[in-house]
Formats: sequence, C-alpha cells, structure tokens
Amino acid sequence: MNDSCIGSGICESVAPDLFTVGDDERARLLMDPVPDGALGGVRDAAASCPMAAIAIGDGQR
Repeated sequence: MNDSCIGSGICESVAPDLFTVGDDERARLLMDPVPDGALGGVRDAAASCPMAAIAIGDGQR
C-alpha cells in the first residue's frame, strides 16, 4: 500500500482474505509474502482500487 490509500475498503471487499482496513482508515495487506495462489486476488484488488494505491512488486506479476 502507498500513501494514496483513502481506506475505501474496495480491496477488502474484493479480497477479504488478503486486505483489511484498520481503525486509521488505511488498508493493510494481511499476508507478506503473498502466496502464489493468492496473487489473482491482489491483482483484482489493485485493479479495483480507486486511488491506485496497491502496487505489485517485481516477481509477483
């Protein structure tokens, strides 16, 4: 996650096993590293984020 997260919760609704929005209204990734089988959920959440706050690093495409 980066500083542009506004805590919309879309990532959490798209991939609830991978993301949560905390009391500070910022999303957090629940698994690090993300297992290979869950990368599709991260991609879906990244594509759905209204602020493009989810970046997928090298080796996880």
